[in-house]
Amino acid sequence: MTEALAPRTIKEYNIHFEYLKEFLAEGITDETLSIEDFRGYIGFMLHEKELSSMTVNIRIRT
Repeated sequence: MTEALAPRTIKEYNIHFEYLKEFLAEGITDETLSIEDFRGYIGFMLHEKELSSMTVNIRIRT
């Protein structure tokens, strides 16, 4: 899946995933992760981190 991606793209994906992991509680699993967690993450980025909607969309997309 990542074979056609540039090394920089893969690096950015890893960075964005780390941001998400920092936001989520310790011990969260695939089974307990919900759409509400992602909604909370979006709100956090927009309102607490004051990121632009474009930046938030990029992070969510990855």
